[in-house]
Amino acid sequence: MKLKIIYDQRHSLHRDPYGRHPEDPRRVEEGLAALRASEAWGYIDLVNPSEPDYSVALVVHDEEYVDRIKQESSLGFHYIDPDTYVNEYTFEIASIFATAAREAALSSIASGEPYFI
Repeated sequence: MKLKIIYDQRHSLHRDPYGRHPEDPRRVEEGLAALRASEAWGYIDLVNPSEPDYSVALVVHDEEYVDRIKQESSLGFHYIDPDTYVNEYTFEIASIFATAAREAALSSIASGEPYFI
């Protein structure tokens, strides 16, 4: 059995262009590079996420909050509180990986295969 890692290089579009925030896409890339260089890589499958289902966020967030994040994202890079930034890609990337999380959970329950997002 292999661990399925849901990965899409588009994740790197959600970033602080000044590199000031610890939530940095380079962390994912460095982790994948370390896995590729290890024996563990033979037990891993990279899986591309599906296209986003924008309704997934509404399962756990109210519509007003989702609309706010979509609006904030459309304004480009800025901080919406002292520790949370958005940019023009944030809403799309969050939607892609929220959809991926739902699909991974359902698939894992059905198949028993482990996923990591």
